[in-house]
Amino acid sequence: MIEIKRWLKIGELKILSKNSHRSLVGQAFINPKTNMSEEYTFLQGHKDSMIIFPITTEKKLIILRQFRHAADDILIELPGGNIKPNESPKNAATRELLEETGYRAGEIIIFENSKQWFDPSALRSIYIPCIALNCKKISEPQQDPTESLEIRTVSINEWLTMIQGGFVADSKSLATTLLSLQHLNKSY
Repeated sequence: MIEIKRWLKIGELKILSKNSHRSLVGQAFINPKTNMSEEYTFLQGHKDSMIIFPITTEKKLIILRQFRHAADDILIELPGGNIKPNESPKNAATRELLEETGYRAGEIIIFENSKQWFDPSALRSIYIPCIALNCKKISEPQQDPTESLEIRTVSINEWLTMIQGGFVADSKSLATTLLSLQHLNKSY
């Protein structure tokens, strides 16, 4: 069996390009197998995010359809968004759910031990999955100017059928669904 070793960083992280959400960075590493220096380029997110599995008081799941630039397509996803500086994950989930959908949760359960990487080979950024229970519509969404979201509610069985049919191509929504369903099976 091959022993996997951590690669040693060489020098400082170089910012190659930057915008308000992400930086393109370069970092040199020593490959422990060859002992040679290798340069890697990846995106670095500026904020961690929350992904929310929101269930209404009627036991419906709140989902979104929105255009995603990198995919160049309209995707079906769970709600979520960035955690602001000095904001707790629970407060971020509460705020993002309300802003994106107009729903407020009766209870939010953060899966703190389940921090997930968006894409650990190309993006240095994590998201924290959570479940929001007993969500009630209390206002109209207050979406960011860059967001154009279609909000839907579906049964959990409909959501699973959409996943199995290949209609949900967003991996963070898939992972959060799995963790949420495991939690729900333990709770009920």
